[in-house]
Amino acid sequence: MHRLRARRDAFAEINPENMTRDKMAEHFNGLTPAQLERLAYLNEELHEVGQIIGKIIRHGYASYDPTNPKQDGEYIVTNREMLATELGDVMRAVSMLTKANDLDISAIVLQEAKGPPSKYMHHQSNG
Repeated sequence: MHRLRARRDAFAEINPENMTRDKMAEHFNGLTPAQLERLAYLNEELHEVGQIIGKIIRHGYASYDPTNPKQDGEYIVTNREMLATELGDVMRAVSMLTKANDLDISAIVLQEAKGPPSKYMHHQSNG
């Protein structure tokens, strides 16, 4: 009987009905809701970049999504343009993270300044 009461008491402690807004905001990862939202946005945009890269690998840069609208009988958004759009969204997400001091922009710039990982690239020039 004692074990059952302990379980019931433990459940009462985590029951959302017994939690205040402050207790719900606490999480083991220490992220605030705003930080979590920014990371979720970055994650979503990176996923969209991955999707369009897969389409480019399969169909090429000049191909298009046939479900996108046409203008004058022509598809108006190519895979190349979609990639540019999605990368812009990633840059916006990174900007949000740096402006909120979740990330240090100088660390990002330093990493980019190292240049391409030529050790792992087989078909890229060093220029």
